Amino acid sequence: MHSKFTDIQKADVIAQYAERGYPEGLVFHSDQGTQYTSAAFRALLSSYGVTQSFSYPGRPVDNAVAESFFANLKREELYRHDYRSEREFREAVTDYIENYNSVRPHRSNNYKSPNIKERDFKLLFQSTLSRAFASFCVTAMPR
Repeated sequence: MHSKFTDIQKADVIAQYAERGYPEGLVFHSDQGTQYTSAAFRALLSSYGVTQSFSYPGRPVDNAVAESFFANLKREELYRHDYRSEREFREAVTDYIENYNSVRPHRSNNYKSPNIKERDFKLLFQSTLSRAFASFCVTAMPR
């Protein structure tokens, strides 16, 4: 079977991984496209210790968030435009993702954007951790 995973895509994956500081425990969510299920792509992810996540054929709920994102991207952006160059395509996808993550409210996030939801989660986690630490310090102090 011919793989659609190209050297350009490989370089892009490596660059994106490096840009994030080579994080441990990274999960790569994707749809079932042949470029993502190819042996070459799976081997690349494995070589970096990245776990791949996608739904099984006919079971999109296994990875509903990623499946929903790609369906929206295709329906709202990709199928509506004819791109004149790879650069124009990349800019459009980057703009779409930025809007999707920073501006667009999501019902599943209580009508907050993913970035705001993540920020709120971090603040809550930090606050909870601070209270737990303070409580520990108070109970651990000699009387």
